[in-house]
Amino acid sequence: MAERQKVLIIDDSPLTVRLLADILQNDYEIIKAYSGTEGIEAAWRHEPDIIILDVVMRGLDGYEVCKILKSNDITKNIPIIFITSLGDSEDERKGLEAGAIDYITKPFSEPIVKIRVKNHLELKRHRDFLSQLSAIDGLTGIYNRRCFDNEAKKLWDRAVLNQEPFSLLMFDIDHFKKYNDTYGHVMGDECLKKVAINIGEILSAEHGVAARYGGEEFSCLLYGKSFDETVNIAKKVFAQIKELNIPHSKSVYKTVTLSCGVGSVVPGKDIILEGFIHFVDSLLYKAKNEGRNRFFAADLKDNHEIINDFSKIGLVKIYES
Repeated sequence: MAERQKVLIIDDSPLTVRLLADILQNDYEIIKAYSGTEGIEAAWRHEPDIIILDVVMRGLDGYEVCKILKSNDITKNIPIIFITSLGDSEDERKGLEAGAIDYITKPFSEPIVKIRVKNHLELKRHRDFLSQLSAIDGLTGIYNRRCFDNEAKKLWDRAVLNQEPFSLLMFDIDHFKKYNDTYGHVMGDECLKKVAINIGEILSAEHGVAARYGGEEFSCLLYGKSFDETVNIAKKVFAQIKELNIPHSKSVYKTVTLSCGVGSVVPGKDIILEGFIHFVDSLLYKAKNEGRNRFFAADLKDNHEIINDFSKIGLVKIYES
C-alpha cells in the first residue's frame, strides 16, 4: 500500500482546522498547526506534501508564513493553498505573489476543497517523479551528484534546525583503474553497478540516501542516526561487498574492496557543510593511504575544530574488513 500523502493545515481557528481535517482525513495524513510559528515548525519537521494556510492569523499572517517557507530549502517546493475570508482580487494577487499555488475563499465547499487538494497533490506527485528521474545516475541506477548536493543541503539544514545527527559516508572502490585496465571497461561498468546497487539497498533500508559522487566514488547521507549506528551501516556495506567476491587479480586482497571515510556530527552555526564533506573525504583518503579495504570514522560531537586541523583528530576508529 502506498504511503498516504501528508496535508498540513495552518489556521488559528480550531473550528476551521477541525472542519478541514474532517473533510480530508479519510484520504490523507493530517497535520494540524494553530499559528504561523507552529505551522512553520511543523512544515520543517514533517515536510508535508501540501499546506493549507489561513491568510489572516494572529502573530505571523499567512503571507509572512508563505514567504518564510518558500525561502527555505526544506519547504520551498511544497505547494501552498491559501484559505481565507478575504475575497478581493488584490488579496489573491498578493497571495499568489508570495508563492501560493491556489486560493480558496471562506465559507468553503467540501467538494471544492477535496478537488483542489487532490489536483495539486497529483501534480506534485508527477513533478516529484520527473525530479527523481533527473536525479538518477544513468549507469548505476542510484542517485547522481546533483541529487547528492541537493539532499545534503536539505538534510544539513534540517539537522541544524532540529539539532539532530547528520552523517556522511564516502566510499571509493580500491584500485579501480587497475580493475578497468585488467578486465576492460564493460566489466568495470558491471562492477560499478553491483557495488552501487548493494550500497543503495543498504542505505535505502536505513532511510538514507546513496549517490554516485563521481567515477568510482559513492557518497551516502544519513539523518538522525547515532555515530554507532552509522559505523554499523558502514560495516554492513563492507560485509556485503566482501560477500559479492568480485575477482580483482591486481589487488592485494584478490577481490574488489572499498575504502571509506565516515563522519557524524550534530551541526551548529560554527561549522559549514562543505567543511564537513571535505573532512570526511580526508578520512577516506587516509584509509586509502594506510592500506585500503578499511575505513576511518570520526564522531565530532563538540569537537568541531578538528575539521580545520586534521592533526587534532582524537575521536577516530579504524575498521578493517
